[in-house]
Amino acid sequence: MEQRAHLGSRIVPAMGADCMAGHQLLLQARAPHESNVLFSLYAAHLQAMSVMGNTARKELESAAFLLSWAAANAPDLCLRLARGQPPTLTQCRAFAAWLKARSGIGRTAIAPAAAGTFNATLRGARRFSQWAFSEGNAGNAHAMTRALDAHRRIWRQVKPLYVAKEDFAEDLEDAEIREIETVLARAAASGGPDSRVAARDYLMWRMAIEYGLRIGEILALRLEDLPSRTQDWLKIVRIEGRGNLFDPREPRAPKVKTLGRDLGCYFRNSRFPQLFSLYQSSHRWVWASRKSGARYQKTRFAHPYLVINATDGMPLSMQSAQRRAAFIRAETVVDFHWHAARHAFFNRAYVLMDGIKDPLERKDRRAGLVYWGGWSSPDSLDIYTATARRNKARGAALALEGTDGKAIWSAID
Repeated sequence: MEQRAHLGSRIVPAMGADCMAGHQLLLQARAPHESNVLFSLYAAHLQAMSVMGNTARKELESAAFLLSWAAANAPDLCLRLARGQPPTLTQCRAFAAWLKARSGIGRTAIAPAAAGTFNATLRGARRFSQWAFSEGNAGNAHAMTRALDAHRRIWRQVKPLYVAKEDFAEDLEDAEIREIETVLARAAASGGPDSRVAARDYLMWRMAIEYGLRIGEILALRLEDLPSRTQDWLKIVRIEGRGNLFDPREPRAPKVKTLGRDLGCYFRNSRFPQLFSLYQSSHRWVWASRKSGARYQKTRFAHPYLVINATDGMPLSMQSAQRRAAFIRAETVVDFHWHAARHAFFNRAYVLMDGIKDPLERKDRRAGLVYWGGWSSPDSLDIYTATARRNKARGAALALEGTDGKAIWSAID
């Protein structure tokens, strides 16, 4: 959403807080530099609830918009919330109108991104106000129920903007997949000076195209998540399921945004789990120096993450992964990005599932595909349904041949 003018307040790190960790934040008025207590308590609440860093920041930005508007237009709002009273309908509507005006909505055509940002900010402000007045009613269940009902009725009358949904899951043509596969496989097997980087690129590519993983899920994989003698499957584990594990990439550590799940090999011509073993035994190392000055290949690191930077052994960052995607685009002349590989997998898996004639089996396979993708709702498959219908209409439906319950994808042989 375009920022037309400075907010009356700004988000700043708390004094003494670890700025790199990026947890404790304050909302400070630009003049006379006073902090908002309610905002600080909300920041502490999000931290106590272990809300992810980027998500917490977005939630706080939404609260900052509401409180900045209130400072100039509804100075009693914070007191109302602290006393356990929801904002009035007039206040909510006035805030929404202010939010539209400062983003330029209404004066020009509404771009989907601007509408989406407006809606996200509105939802975030609603969640903040609900938290605030709920705290004011803590200990009184009856009052809490009445206040929540009133809050829902009020905000329901503040309508979000219509946002056109993405209709299709654009992916890669089979010819493009073969080109990427050929180039990356050849580089990984070359044995040249950059073969460790090439082998890592190839590993990431095959995880994206064979498992349909998000790049964040790939970068968040730990050695203990890989198939082993005791578990013949890949484990996708959300952050809250990892205990107190510290990620040195914080505050921009990759997150598993989908549900946790266990995934076996989908294809009969899979390169896994052998590819995991090959990367660990031959390519997951960096040069290091002993006290004597002698160089050696370091294979043990202070972190458990699978995919590493080939220079210093640190876990590969999201920024570095996107640079590798740009490198793949340049080498193959294919419009490649990591999420296109995920779409390529699910588009084809959906077509294979949709071809099942038995409706009960098709329903069961659909549920399995929802689990495989880590989605909480079957509606997440709608984008692949639309893509399959479009491709059939084009006369070029994407399909996989398979027998014995296992598919073969000839493009990645």
